[in-house]
Amino acid sequence: MEKLCENTASENIHIWYPDRSTPDEDVDCQKEIDSFATDDIPLAIKSYEKGGASLYFGSPVDFREVFCKQLANQLGMNYTAYFPDFTSMSETEIFISKKGGYTDFHIDFQENFSIQFRGSKKWKLLKSGLKSPLAGFTPHYKKSGNLEHQMKLISLQTPIDYDKNHIEDNCISVQLDEGDILYHPAGIWHAVECIEDSFTINLSLKNYTKADIISSSLKHLMNINPSLRENLTFESKEDFNNQMQEGIDIAAELVKTLSPQMISPQNQFIPRYVS
Repeated sequence: MEKLCENTASENIHIWYPDRSTPDEDVDCQKEIDSFATDDIPLAIKSYEKGGASLYFGSPVDFREVFCKQLANQLGMNYTAYFPDFTSMSETEIFISKKGGYTDFHIDFQENFSIQFRGSKKWKLLKSGLKSPLAGFTPHYKKSGNLEHQMKLISLQTPIDYDKNHIEDNCISVQLDEGDILYHPAGIWHAVECIEDSFTINLSLKNYTKADIISSSLKHLMNINPSLRENLTFESKEDFNNQMQEGIDIAAELVKTLSPQMISPQNQFIPRYVS
């Protein structure tokens, strides 16, 4: 545990303390996560060993770069799963959890693969109706300060109703034991209960969308155009609208000049060199 904490890619280790103030009748565990971050490794380990807390932090960078890149490439994400410096856009999270630890229902925006290395966990899953969500929805944290912003982003696609009773009544359950792997797609409701002390690594895959790639390419073309590159000044709302319409008309013509070959030349694809 100490080695993992020392080599984490995260700036801090997140300590999750149980909050049993609102216990579920059937689950002897906390219902919300009371989390705080620290770079004090001995404190984090003692919190786990003596305080009953669970730990959450990123894997070492080398582990993330090897396994996330390989998995993303096998799933057909190719170069869209990389930042411009060729580092992976994905994350790998380590969960060192105590028996009774509980992560309540929430939604992730990444494609996730959870590998159960030790112990057992019970997962509850339910489709939310979301596909390729722009953001996650994280009401499971005791201090969730950005739920309104998350909901606004999600509502741009499909409005969802956070009805805990409905989710509980309609979800399915699956148990992960040592050696099991679970794929849980972006946009699915899920909650996790630690049946016993456990060690899990989660690979959270993320890549560029078609909207990301096309809009980025269009912006390059727009920045070449002297008119669109000018700083915007206007004397009235009508003046503003006229200038915007001129810009939109130019952008519409520029879109017509885009092609897949222009957006993604052959040297971007992986493997970069074919023998």
